[in-house]
Amino acid sequence: MKAGVEAHRARRLGDAQATYARAVQADPTSFSAHFNLAVVAFDLEDWPRALASYERALAVAPQDPRARYGFGLALERAGYPLDAAAEWQKVLATNAEYVEAHLALANLYATTLGDSAKAREHYQRVLQLQPNHPQAPMIRRWLGPLAR
Repeated sequence: MKAGVEAHRARRLGDAQATYARAVQADPTSFSAHFNLAVVAFDLEDWPRALASYERALAVAPQDPRARYGFGLALERAGYPLDAAAEWQKVLATNAEYVEAHLALANLYATTLGDSAKAREHYQRVLQLQPNHPQAPMIRRWLGPLAR
């Protein structure tokens, strides 16, 4: 795992992926190995491997919000927006203050899913939880004059 993390930090993604894959083979119950393999597969835009690895990480630790959030990101990028929304809702069901899940849902509802009411709800929640979020100016512009 340590060698995989070092390779990943150095952006040697192929090496990191191979190292994490060996770690998964050595210990199929290792959340960290599956999670890190999912993250590097995401970085490589290898959606089938990212999805499978996130699913395996969640099988080991079903309540881990980072894995659930990442799984949602991979689902969105792989073209499964409704499934992504469902995963982010699961994150919020266990941690209603997970700002990035609110932001991801807001962006998804505002664009791909075309549901302005739900987008507004999640954008407002982002601003309530983190008024100085890096995306706050964009969110306020989207929400309009009442958000200022």
